[in-house]
Amino acid sequence: MELIFMELCREYFPQLAYSEKEKVLNYEKSIGKAPEKFTLGEWVGLFRQTRFSDFIKNKKGITRDSLFFSYGIIDALVDIRNRVTHPGEDRSLDRCDKRIVASFMESAILCVLQELGIRSTANFQSPLADSLMRGQRGKQFAKVTREDILRAVRNPRISDFRYVWKYVLIDGKRYPVKGLLSMASGVPTSKFTTNEAERILEKLGFRVMRAERI
Repeated sequence: MELIFMELCREYFPQLAYSEKEKVLNYEKSIGKAPEKFTLGEWVGLFRQTRFSDFIKNKKGITRDSLFFSYGIIDALVDIRNRVTHPGEDRSLDRCDKRIVASFMESAILCVLQELGIRSTANFQSPLADSLMRGQRGKQFAKVTREDILRAVRNPRISDFRYVWKYVLIDGKRYPVKGLLSMASGVPTSKFTTNEAERILEKLGFRVMRAERI
C-alpha cells in the first residue's frame, strides 16, 4: 500500500496548485521525514489532511464515490495490517485462516489498483501477505518435534526428495533438509526456503551438512 501512495504522490504532486503543494510540504515537515520513509498510517494521514485523494480521483475522471480507493476500505486494511504486525494482546486474527486473510488483503489492494487504472503484475504479492504466510508457516513448524523428523526418515516417501547441497546425516544416510521438514510438517517444499529448514532442524538438534561442490 505504501508503494501505491508513493507512486500516486510522485505522479500527481507536480500537478497540484501551489497552495495544495504547500499543504503537502507542511505535512511532511510535521512528520519530520522524507515521504519515502512514511509508514502506511502517515501516507493515509497525508492524503486525508490534504484532500490529495480527491484531486487524484478528479484527474482520473472518477466522478462517483470510490468503492475501493476510499478511506473506509483503506482504514480497514491499515487496521488489519497493524493487528498482524503489532498484535499485542489483540489475538482476534488467531481465529482466522491466515491464508484467507492474506488472499483478502491481496484482492483488496488489486481492486484499489484496478479502480485507479494502475496496471499490476500477475505475480503481485503484498508484503503483508508474505508476512502472514510466514507467520502461518511458523506456527506449523513450531509444532514439529525431533520425533516427527525421525518418523519422516522412516517414511518411504522421503526418497521422492533430493538435496542439492544441504543435507542431514542420520544413521549414515543423507536426507534433504527441505524434504524432511516438509514430510514432518505437511508444508510443501515450495512454500519455504532451505535456510528456514536448516534453522529449524538445527534447533531440533540435527546437524546440517553441506555437500562437496565438484
